[in-house]
Amino acid sequence: MTLDIFSEKGQESVCQEQRAIFLFQDAYPDWKYIETPKYSPCAADGFLVKNNVLCGVVETKCRDMTIQKFDEYEREWLITMQKIIDCVKIAESLHIPLFGFLYLIPSKMLLIKKIWDNKQGFIINFSVVKSQTQATINGGVAVRSNAYIKMNDATILEDKF
Repeated sequence: MTLDIFSEKGQESVCQEQRAIFLFQDAYPDWKYIETPKYSPCAADGFLVKNNVLCGVVETKCRDMTIQKFDEYEREWLITMQKIIDCVKIAESLHIPLFGFLYLIPSKMLLIKKIWDNKQGFIINFSVVKSQTQATINGGVAVRSNAYIKMNDATILEDKF
């Protein structure tokens, strides 16, 4: 299996994800974002650590979309439901919450939302719809169950540079 990370677009995505991580760590210097290996098909993109304690699982997505365009979609983040399920399994097994990081590339904005925790389960408003979307960062078409997560009350971090 060839991973998308090895393509030019995949490498661009790694750089964009690094920007999102930088924004998070700049805003929350007591926290560390620990990445999972990018050259293997990991279920989650990273973990959050504070005071050397594992405190969260993170799924990070970078979208080539302005905040204005995102507003036109009523701030609903489309993400493959299987990614959410896989990350919840990890979070549940470790008794830590799952966070979603959505980086809007042209606007240089990181939206952060707590998605799930052990006490409440899912703590977000979302719907699941089987729909046709781009298969991977390199294109193609896939029909799968996608979650549409409301990001209206997400924490927003803006890159000032």
